[in-house]
Amino acid sequence: TQGFTITPTSLVITGVLPTGFPGQAYAGTISASGGSGQYTFSATGLPAGLNISTAGRVSGTPQVPGTYSVQFSAVDTTSQLTGNTTLTLVIAGILNSGFLAPATVNTNYVLNLSSVGLGPSPTWVHS
Repeated sequence: TQGFTITPTSLVITGVLPTGFPGQAYAGTISASGGSGQYTFSATGLPAGLNISTAGRVSGTPQVPGTYSVQFSAVDTTSQLTGNTTLTLVIAGILNSGFLAPATVNTNYVLNLSSVGLGPSPTWVHS
């Protein structure tokens, strides 16, 4: 019988990145496994207004809606193992209907809608 040790060659990075909205506080977290448990994180491609702490917390106030491919990296501070992954982060557009004025039966009702981040020609659907 011969003993052996399996040593991981890279870290596995996972994350919970909820949908964010422009102008609203954002919080998400990534984590790593496969090393000693002491990791330092970094990211490239985060939307303007967001940053990542070395502990893996993504936070800030995003400014521009869109779908972002963010490259996350982690380093195990003990073994120096590294890991990389790309996660999708969505900053959704905002629909602003303003205030609804009182309606009168059998009278036309006008409601002005505006959007932020839905593109130059959004499709409006009502029900």
